[in-house]
Amino acid sequence: NYEIIIIDDGSTDNSKKILNKYLKNKKIRIIFQKKIGLIKSSNVAIKAAKGNFIMRLDSDDFLDKNALTIFYNNIKKNRASLVFSDYYVVSEKSDLVYEYKYNIKQNSIIHNENAFHGACCLINRNDLIEVGMYDETFKRHDGYNLWLKFIKNYKISHIRLPLWSYRRHGSNL
Repeated sequence: NYEIIIIDDGSTDNSKKILNKYLKNKKIRIIFQKKIGLIKSSNVAIKAAKGNFIMRLDSDDFLDKNALTIFYNNIKKNRASLVFSDYYVVSEKSDLVYEYKYNIKQNSIIHNENAFHGACCLINRNDLIEVGMYDETFKRHDGYNLWLKFIKNYKISHIRLPLWSYRRHGSNL
């Protein structure tokens, strides 16, 4: 039971034509808007969502086919507000570069070489709104601020499986 909210953030390619094919799908809602950027667009999607949980998936990343089920079961079982998993780093052509495993110690995250991701975490929508959603003063590394708010105020849970892939390329924020 899920909904997909697609934000077309002022695309100038043929994205609108492609997205129009999905307008009749009841599980998909498409929001066309003038370009406001990733962080502000994420907050638009949170406000538009009807569900109890949110997961942002950036356009260049992808989920394992079982990711939503595994994330949902974990957030319910552990009564967490934010659930995250390990992930794969892949090249622009989707070739595996390496598997990233978070270093966890006593309900806190020890920061290694990678930034905390604002994407691909399952988050309780009400808690996300309560902490002020994504901080729109950030242009990148928005997950760092978000995770700090959740670590301080809520229970978080880690899934020790790579359930999504982060595509690394020259245009990453």
